[in-house]
Amino acid sequence: MITVWFAHGKESGPNGRKINALARVADRLGYQTAAPDFRDLQDPDLRADRLVDLAHRSSGRDILVGSSMGGYACLIAASRLTPEGVFLLAPAIGLSNYSESSPPVPACTVEVIHGWQDAIVPAENVVHWAQQARCALHLVNDGHRLDNCLDLMEALFERFLKRLLSNPGAVDSPTPLTDPV
Repeated sequence: MITVWFAHGKESGPNGRKINALARVADRLGYQTAAPDFRDLQDPDLRADRLVDLAHRSSGRDILVGSSMGGYACLIAASRLTPEGVFLLAPAIGLSNYSESSPPVPACTVEVIHGWQDAIVPAENVVHWAQQARCALHLVNDGHRLDNCLDLMEALFERFLKRLLSNPGAVDSPTPLTDPV
């Protein structure tokens, strides 16, 4: 069984709009889903520790999905897990107050959605990281919360999960820096 782990952002929770929408996509495709509550932890590295602990306790393979601070936590956790894939929404990358301003690139399929108008995590930070990661990056006309692209987010996530289902364990080959869909 593959579990899709959702890691919410600093000011969100496990039942946020994005997590609920993406969990419905994963459920429809037959994945097991889990959305732990990290609101008691303000330190992103402690959130990563909890995610690793929870994933180790479950049986099967993992896919990590994170938004903002949760995206950072997923990247840190992925360096200690062997996930099938990592799907990031406005990940907190390149922030000086985090222990890793440039988190390690996971050895799996990675895809990122980020807003050009993100006032919390500058798009340039994510573009630079994604270029190093050689992963799919979708830059959208939106802000940090990605409020205006939920339909696109769902479609990209469904495509991401279907790719993983059809080719489990494989790392994508490098993709273009931007991928208009």
